[in-house]
Amino acid sequence: MTASIKPNHGLQTEREKAWSVEIAAYFRTHRIDSGISITEIAELLNPGDAASAAEHLRACEAGTASLSLDEVFTLTNVMNLPPEDVMAIFNRNFGID
Repeated sequence: MTASIKPNHGLQTEREKAWSVEIAAYFRTHRIDSGISITEIAELLNPGDAASAAEHLRACEAGTASLSLDEVFTLTNVMNLPPEDVMAIFNRNFGID
């Protein structure tokens, strides 16, 4: 994963913003419940630049940046979360059945 901050700058649709906020909250909740720090996740995602990855994750959790679909996939795997939960959030925000 190449971590880089992708500011929202108001360019997202309402659906995209809702998705970004909800998926970041989902990962944050599971991260905290598991007792894993942002730094630990960042080191797993990008060992060569964990500081940048941690900064990006903090921005996503704060709602000022968005996770890419690649990052969502990686976080789902790294945190060993059910992909069905992520798809349910996606479907809820984009109205896909």
